[in-house]
Amino acid sequence: MNSRRLKVLKFNACHLSINPLAMKKIQILGIYVNDRVKEVEKIQSVLTKYGCVIRTRLGIHSQEETYAADGGLILLELDGDAEECGRLERELRSIPELEVQAMEFSK
Repeated sequence: MNSRRLKVLKFNACHLSINPLAMKKIQILGIYVNDRVKEVEKIQSVLTKYGCVIRTRLGIHSQEETYAADGGLILLELDGDAEECGRLERELRSIPELEVQAMEFSK
């Protein structure tokens, strides 16, 4: 089986457990990263691990006059099993260099 087909199968299997009718809220996580370069591997590892519940990911880095600053913001829209979303949030909060804030909207 080629790697492209394998990726598609992983993606589909990952999303089989998501029931759009069961979602009655929109959950957003805001993550402030103090040192983007230093923490990139830890953060990327966690986000990859929970990729099945991340519907949207937006990264915004602070801009100084002539260079990108060390700090940055990541916004995540979560979609999926509430327990899995909770595990993602707890794991991100366990990284001391991050500040994590959650927002929830009713549909």
